[in-house]
Amino acid sequence: MDPGELDQAKIVLINDEEDVLHCGYAFTLKHEGKRFPSVLHFAYSQVLAQMRLPEEDILDLLSTPCLEVPARAFKLIKDTLPPGRDIIQMTPYITNLRQNFLLTGLRIRSEQDETFKNNLVATSDTLLIVCDEKDPELGVGMSDKSLVEFWRVGGYKMQDLSDWMLDERSRPKAIGQNLLGFVLMWLRHELREKERLKLLTNVEVSFPGLSTESDKAAMMVTANTQLLSLSGILKPLSNYYRFSFDVKDESYRSVEHYAFERLFDTLKIDEPYIQKLRSVHQPADVARVAKKVLAELEFDESELKHKMAKLDRWRQTAMKHKISKDQELQQLLLNTGNAFLIETNPYGDDVWTVNTDEYELQHLLTKPNIDVTYLADIMCGREKPPPSLEHIGRNKTGILLMELRQKYANAAFVPFAFIAPPDTNIQRLGPSNNIICFTPESIFHPFYPVAIVVSPTLTVPSPIHFVVLYACRFLSIKPALEEEILNIREPSECWYEFNRQLQTELNIPFQKLQSYFMMERQRLLKIALSLMLNQHSAILRALLETEDALLVCCSRFNTIEAELTSGLREREFRRVFQESQSDVKELIEFFLKPQPNRPPYVGGNRLGFILMELRRHFTLGGCYPSQYDLLPMTVEAKLGTDSPTENYVCDRPFTALTKMNYTSVWADPYILTFKTDPNFVNIRRSYPVYVRNEPTRSTAYVQAVKNEDLDLAKDIKINGPGLALGAAATAVTDIFDMLVLEERKAIACRHERECTVAVQDELREWQDRSKPKPPPSAVHQPPQMPPPMNNPPPLISSGPSLLAGPSDNGFQMPGSSGGPPRFGGNFPPNRPPPGNVGPPNPFYNRQPPQHHNDYRHGGGDHNRYNSPRNDRNRRNYGSSGGRDMQRNNYSGPPQRNDRHGGRDGPNYNNGGNYRNGYRRDGNQLSGSGTPKSTPAPPPRTASPKPKKPKRVVDESELSEGEILSSDED
Repeated sequence: MDPGELDQAKIVLINDEEDVLHCGYAFTLKHEGKRFPSVLHFAYSQVLAQMRLPEEDILDLLSTPCLEVPARAFKLIKDTLPPGRDIIQMTPYITNLRQNFLLTGLRIRSEQDETFKNNLVATSDTLLIVCDEKDPELGVGMSDKSLVEFWRVGGYKMQDLSDWMLDERSRPKAIGQNLLGFVLMWLRHELREKERLKLLTNVEVSFPGLSTESDKAAMMVTANTQLLSLSGILKPLSNYYRFSFDVKDESYRSVEHYAFERLFDTLKIDEPYIQKLRSVHQPADVARVAKKVLAELEFDESELKHKMAKLDRWRQTAMKHKISKDQELQQLLLNTGNAFLIETNPYGDDVWTVNTDEYELQHLLTKPNIDVTYLADIMCGREKPPPSLEHIGRNKTGILLMELRQKYANAAFVPFAFIAPPDTNIQRLGPSNNIICFTPESIFHPFYPVAIVVSPTLTVPSPIHFVVLYACRFLSIKPALEEEILNIREPSECWYEFNRQLQTELNIPFQKLQSYFMMERQRLLKIALSLMLNQHSAILRALLETEDALLVCCSRFNTIEAELTSGLREREFRRVFQESQSDVKELIEFFLKPQPNRPPYVGGNRLGFILMELRRHFTLGGCYPSQYDLLPMTVEAKLGTDSPTENYVCDRPFTALTKMNYTSVWADPYILTFKTDPNFVNIRRSYPVYVRNEPTRSTAYVQAVKNEDLDLAKDIKINGPGLALGAAATAVTDIFDMLVLEERKAIACRHERECTVAVQDELREWQDRSKPKPPPSAVHQPPQMPPPMNNPPPLISSGPSLLAGPSDNGFQMPGSSGGPPRFGGNFPPNRPPPGNVGPPNPFYNRQPPQHHNDYRHGGGDHNRYNSPRNDRNRRNYGSSGGRDMQRNNYSGPPQRNDRHGGRDGPNYNNGGNYRNGYRRDGNQLSGSGTPKSTPAPPPRTASPKPKKPKRVVDESELSEGEILSSDED
């Protein structure tokens, strides 16, 4: 068999146990503290263990040579079978077990043997055939040479080998089952998928926590690179959230209340002060009130310091009681998966919070020498932070919560999404492979500032104002605070202020807060976007033009809005999923998964799914893009492409021109995977250069460069390129204005020449028609050539003049033959119409056509209306000319004409009774504005058509069955 034919057929032949891909290849496996000579020994030993054979039999099998392992294993099983059981009956069960354990053993070997893994992956998509003549089940029952000879003798084609392996019914009896080949191909698929999805895998690490085990060793905490702050739906897990719990039949409002009440009890402070502490509304204010009370009572400093050292232990005790006694809080904590939890409350203690926001830590994780373990060591005090990281807090709240999560971990727990599923199955919408990304600056985002009419008496500035309005009412926020938030006109600032109040100032009950983040927020967003699309048809058209594309909202990851956006900026999103070779179906599956099962810093993209649902709703309702107005914006402007608003987060102020929005790097799966790779190069954006709009300085700058009084390179290096670019823009603008002015002058001159030539041609034609025709007896004279012209007139453009306004129709057709030419066009400014021209008879006042000049009715001068020159003038009739002329001469629908008194009514065509200096009745206006009457040409009457002579047919000439029709029929 020619190797080239094997490559062409995509088939790889694997030899016996001497081949590195064979399961009998001598490679020692290490598994659960035991050693196995090969994968084949491992598989059969696991089969014996599954059938509960004694350990001595398993050790006996491991000492058997590889070639004798299958026979020895079957003999051991046969000897231990109870009476009445036959080994033949057990064969299918044993074969199934062996195949499963073969796959497990090969997986272990792929982790321990890099050569085996590389060789298996290198086979690509080929069909693997194991040529082992000793085992017709694992292989094909013949060697590679025997298989080639069998193939040649039978006259088979290369495709037949593939068909034999894929279809058992077509396989000859001499060819074995090749079970090992199929197991290897399945393992190859797993390895390739694992390598492909390596980019989207959240790597887990372990580090020592704060608590100790029974043996006084530090408790090991498991976490991954995903950072989640205790905000949004996770706010109830914070110590600074008011959540009542009981300890020894006594109720406490929060963890902070419990810790400081215990401190007051230890210090034996009077009950009025304790009641004052209990009445504090915000848990973050408890510490401030307690310190004020302690300062008033003037305790001994050493004693107070000794007692306050126990605050951390009391907080830890309160956290355990709070979480352990509420099943819903436990479910919420377990649903964070193995994410690294951080407390970011700005009013909290530096020891119990991280003393920064989640975004700085996200940025730190992009550094090659910083990972989650390093941050945990800094927070636990095991690592001295560098000066730039000394401000980072101890984050005891987050670390203790991770310890409690590990304590309550249950294998039966199934993670759930932090938001309700979409109303429609997104996969069934049939999205194409086209992906359209939009940002918070897009017209599709709720931040787009278009007015939304909620009721006849209420209009809000944007869709996000609608969401804030009804969210405040759903959360029972005070009307004064609601009005204060809604008075902020800027949509992004309004949304930020609402979320800031929700996270730091308000204590919404747990059930209502959870209901808002999981269902109500999504519902309000869908209603707001639906109102925007219903009330602004241009935006609806832009949405319908996306057809069946997958819509992705690209914005930076933050815990509060993690389920609404993709969590990645557009360039990062496309890079990540391009490198992972994920298709649209897989992307949608990632978005719909719960947060613990998604790649790090990938959100739920609910805004994109809501828009796709609305797009389908309008499409099924019979809406098409051509029905609505076109929004005069570029595609990039509609989508907000490459906008700094991709860095918008709802829990801190946003300024678009901040340098961080352009140059900073944020954590994403691609960077977290390859940041330690020496060949990794991260794509960085540069800060945009803002051109100065200073015309005086720009003009002086241009003049200085012309006079060589300025070193351009040196000036840009010192002062930046802003002024230089402004000067360049000013120079280019001046050149462009000059070119436009000269072009307009050239167009005006050409128009004057065209008008003059057209008038002369019309006059010459009218004079030729006015001459009497020669008598019939006159001798025919050959045509005379015209005298040569020194300067021939320019060609007349076939289209309308570029300088003409919306109602300038150029030259009109003559009103009728036998009279002077009549023109209804406009002439260049400050130039009267040409002299020696009779009064015009506009198109609007023409008599009904008499058909004497129409070749279609058999009369008139055919050549005149068929000539190319007159075809140009015929455009003004609106019957066969250009689009502009049809528009200017359009008379509107019949209803409009009837309403305004017909075609010659006073308001026809918005032109009044006068047009181009003439009345509609054909009379020219004098200088004082009074009409000057001019007799109209007499109407022509059409000559009667001659009567058709009656047909006379001899009936004897008709064939059988033929009927003679009458003239009347």
